[in-house]
Amino acid sequence: MPRLVPYALADAERKAIAVWNAGGDDAPGEFSLRLDVSAEQTPVVHVRRDGSRTVGSWIGGVVRLSEPLRPWEFIVLGLDR
Repeated sequence: MPRLVPYALADAERKAIAVWNAGGDDAPGEFSLRLDVSAEQTPVVHVRRDGSRTVGSWIGGVVRLSEPLRPWEFIVLGLDR
């Protein structure tokens, strides 16, 4: 079962949300992520276990990736303040 763990990261100028798959199974390439932010559409960086990256999207509260989020992989959403 996937276990998605969110982290909020911020400094005086930037804010980002990271979501890590801490479970033993893949999370689907599309899943809901509700955040209390006003961004309508935000790029998502999917970081794989080998360090390679792909770009997905977060539109209307739904993360869309080109492949599943595997165990120990994470995504990062950069959000403007």
